[in-house]
Amino acid sequence: MPDTWRKLKEWPELVLERLEDAGVARIVLNRPEKRNCLNTPLVEAWFAALEQIRADRELKAVITKGNGPVYSSGLDLHFLRSVSSGPPGDWDRPTLTIRLAQALREFPRVMIAQVHGYCLGGALGIMSAHDLVFAADNAQLGMPEVLRGSFGQMVTSLLVHGHIPIKKVALMQLTAPGSGLPDRAPRGAREHHGPDRTGDRFASSCHARACQDRRAAGP
Repeated sequence: MPDTWRKLKEWPELVLERLEDAGVARIVLNRPEKRNCLNTPLVEAWFAALEQIRADRELKAVITKGNGPVYSSGLDLHFLRSVSSGPPGDWDRPTLTIRLAQALREFPRVMIAQVHGYCLGGALGIMSAHDLVFAADNAQLGMPEVLRGSFGQMVTSLLVHGHIPIKKVALMQLTAPGSGLPDRAPRGAREHHGPDRTGDRFASSCHARACQDRRAAGP
């Protein structure tokens, strides 16, 4: 019997859903025509969705995924240009996407990234901020910005501090835009891979329920 997802709220760039009778929420990036690249409205909607989840104590796990053929192609170049062309920012005031990564790392639920297709640049950093990553066989991780002279401030630090061996981090960066999973991409970047099942019964739903059951059981 297929899983039943109920829509809790919808923004133009993002959809928040709930898996009935499972205590699982799902955040769907909803800019498929732009390959779910991150801009200000999408990130602000993501923050709003997290706050709505935070208020519901019955929700124990959160899945994030992309609508369409990819998880996310990274930062929207128009958004990136607006940030880069503005006045220099203070180091103690992180950018919007860095604040999102921090929020995901600190969020008091099990955060699961369900990755298919491309997950590039800033999206790779967002993925790394999740507790778990489940990748489809067609998932590709990469940092195209390296080819243009950027080391990827947020992504590099998250990958290294995620205890991925430094040589595997270098491989991921230097083979941009990405290596296909599971053959060449570093295994430390994800916990599980499988067929490209982006429907309701994707494996991460089952794992999310398992995480919920473990938390409910207590120590």
